[in-house]
Amino acid sequence: MKNSPLHAVAYVSEVRRPMSVAELDRLLVSASARNGQLSVTGALLYDGRRFFQYIEGAPANVRETYDRIKQSSRHIVVAEVYNGPITERHFPDWQMACRKVSSGSIVEISALRWDRTRLALAAAGRKPEAIQRLLAFWDGAD
Repeated sequence: MKNSPLHAVAYVSEVRRPMSVAELDRLLVSASARNGQLSVTGALLYDGRRFFQYIEGAPANVRETYDRIKQSSRHIVVAEVYNGPITERHFPDWQMACRKVSSGSIVEISALRWDRTRLALAAAGRKPEAIQRLLAFWDGAD
């Protein structure tokens, strides 16, 4: 049986105004519920001024989610660093994991060679450096 195609998007955005902990919590609850309905998984980093988000799932569902994200009045998408196919989910159990990080962390992860990541994400069995670095925020290695 052939697996269904998967797609991922990673982007950096700037918030229009800093979000309180309560606002961020509400955003995460809402996003997790929508992502669960669409089987979209991923991770979100927030430094108080910027978001770095990686989402993955069925191509149509990722496009729908990303279109909604781009329309949000909370932030402005500044840079799309990846938008393409993947062979496997890298965050299969996370409808939307979130981690507060230093501003340097978002700059660093968004500056990684996502063009090389594009090739690695399309190759089965390899975890590209950018994904490993993103996962490291939950392994305590950030």
